[in-house]
Amino acid sequence: MGFGLCDEMREGVVERMTVTPMSRVAMLMGRTLRDVVLLLGQGLILVALAIPFGLEINLGGVAVAFGMLVLIGIMMSPVSYILALVLKSEDSLAPVVNGMAVPLLLLSGVMLPMSLAPDWLQTIARFNPLYHAVAAIRALFNASYGDGEIVTGLVLLVVLSMVTISLGARSFGRAAS
Repeated sequence: MGFGLCDEMREGVVERMTVTPMSRVAMLMGRTLRDVVLLLGQGLILVALAIPFGLEINLGGVAVAFGMLVLIGIMMSPVSYILALVLKSEDSLAPVVNGMAVPLLLLSGVMLPMSLAPDWLQTIARFNPLYHAVAAIRALFNASYGDGEIVTGLVLLVVLSMVTISLGARSFGRAAS
């Protein structure tokens, strides 16, 4: 994501792109959608590999879960690009991205359910939007369509996706000036 953008900035690609009359949102969304396609491909591979191990698929739930995966990609990709535009170096970007990604990942409950964590950690995790997305996707894969986390996760992902796209487009606009 942002690491490739750092290289493109060094090579002058971003500078040449930003002087074109192309919309800054289009610049950002082109890159973001490329990342989303890669994310969907990885998700499909993981689901396909899980089927022989007993994963039962409900097409409606899986479709909505993959829609949420798209929103996660749309939310996180612009953040990486914003950081790359600000930091301008892979050496600076790596610790910042890892410093953000690791706590978000661990507090999302994707590795282990947060129900196994102490109460204070569960409370902190509820402030992590990825926690709600993971809970929603788990509910969808378990066909628990009445779970309130599905709506919470969807709303949070939609709102945060719109915010990060807006911030990312502004960052590309500033890179042009």
